[in-house]
Amino acid sequence: MTAPLPSPQWSPIMKRTRSFLLLPLALAAAWADAAPAQFTENKLLASDGQAGDNFGIGLAMTHDLRVVGARDVDTLGTDAGAVYVFRGCSSPIETKLEWSAGSAGDQFGRSVATDGERIVVGAPQDDAIMDGVGGPGAAVVYRWDGSQWVEEAVLRASDGKNEDNFGLSVAVDGDTVIVGAPYSGSINGAESGKAYIFEFDGTQWNETFVGASGWTHGHGAWSVDVEADVAVAGTKDNGTASHNRVYVLRRSAGVWVVEDAIFSESGKVNENFGMSASLDGDQLLIGAPALSARGVGYAALYRYEPASDDWTFVQNLEASDGANFDAFGHSVALRGDLAVCGAYQDDDLGADSGSAYVFRFDGTSFVESEKLLASDGADGDKFGVRVDTDGDAVAVGAFADDDLGDGSGSAYSFLPPAVDPYGAGLAGAGGLVPSLDATGTAAAGGSITLQIRDFVGGALTILLVNLAPASLPAFGGTVLVDVGSGLAIWPMVLPGVQGAPGDGDLDLTETVPDELACVSVYLQQLGSDAAAIRGVSMTNGLEIHFGE
Repeated sequence: MTAPLPSPQWSPIMKRTRSFLLLPLALAAAWADAAPAQFTENKLLASDGQAGDNFGIGLAMTHDLRVVGARDVDTLGTDAGAVYVFRGCSSPIETKLEWSAGSAGDQFGRSVATDGERIVVGAPQDDAIMDGVGGPGAAVVYRWDGSQWVEEAVLRASDGKNEDNFGLSVAVDGDTVIVGAPYSGSINGAESGKAYIFEFDGTQWNETFVGASGWTHGHGAWSVDVEADVAVAGTKDNGTASHNRVYVLRRSAGVWVVEDAIFSESGKVNENFGMSASLDGDQLLIGAPALSARGVGYAALYRYEPASDDWTFVQNLEASDGANFDAFGHSVALRGDLAVCGAYQDDDLGADSGSAYVFRFDGTSFVESEKLLASDGADGDKFGVRVDTDGDAVAVGAFADDDLGDGSGSAYSFLPPAVDPYGAGLAGAGGLVPSLDATGTAAAGGSITLQIRDFVGGALTILLVNLAPASLPAFGGTVLVDVGSGLAIWPMVLPGVQGAPGDGDLDLTETVPDELACVSVYLQQLGSDAAAIRGVSMTNGLEIHFGE
């Protein structure tokens, strides 16, 4: 039997704000018994790329955006820089951003960040305020107005000096931006570094936080991130064990304060602990690529515990085939049940060809599931210098790739399968395990058919749909869809002879709304069945990743 999906029921999962898409990890634990499906690789190149552009040195993504920085584009002068924005996932459309005040040497695009509605671009060598070699730097904010990216503001440090490198790191979440100036030296000596926080009040951007006490010659704020009322800033150089730290800042009653300093658990020197950091809810992933020690890098996961008001060490993420000089952890990204660690000096495809490792949460811990290599990787590409993820797809920068000339650079977008069953269902009458699958075109405007099989005839069922998976014990089985914020529930009575095993088959067909382009949704069907362990049978889970 074929029936249409009730269109109005899609509306709860068509919201596209960042806060909705990035659900708490506690509710988004991945399925423990599902083998990871292979990613599909798409390579991104600048349409006007040239040798030496370093396209891929800056990288950020959301579900439908890939933002790539090319710090050494020469259109506005030698090494003025540019940013390329690709909207879409499988067939992205390119937009090139160049700073209206850009000039030679700015390195605009050295760092980039986006939350989907804004893009922030670092220009750490801008010298517009103090004309000289290696200026204090700037960060440029762009806002999406519904049809184009509009330059909204230029952020500068209130106490900026030449060589501060303000803008070497940037992050944005809504009306909050954090910018790192790792070569600033006015707190605790030369190149101790500073973090700056800016907030938009509806009219203008205001600097609301400067510095972080305690850094000493550590290049503080080499890495930064922000989400809601929490921000982090990490170090690069670790001359002594006491330098291995990441500061956690929290906004309370509108005021930013230093909440904690997280130190390397190993107590070792020269691990570069804090060179990268990624914040996701109450989880924080910190990279320690061990460049200074020329050792094997790692990434450390921490979780905030409200009861103790403390950030607690959870586990280290390490490459199964890690080696000295790989620089594993030079870049890290964490969203939901997915973590990615770049190792841009890995040698699998030639010296410094690079790699990226994907880790998935199995309900207990993060475990390595895939190692990503560029399909055309070669010597010196430095694939993995930057990584990002939205929790489903992965983006990787390779700034030294030479497709368009030596050092022209590239980026790679890795997409999950369009339709991917996961987890295990729960048997009902006749020992049959109901199943859920899909056929058709999993893309905006396409027609997709959900195939519901092997329920008892006439069963009262509910179809769960959300933007994150789960692994929640219930009814003697496992609920595989997040039942938290944003859950859509579709009740339906299946056809067939009441109570007859396997007689409740149904096909549901619907046109995919445009709003679901580049979004992954997770589905599972539960049905009444007197023969099931606790009166409920369940299908497997089903992930559908919609293209444009």
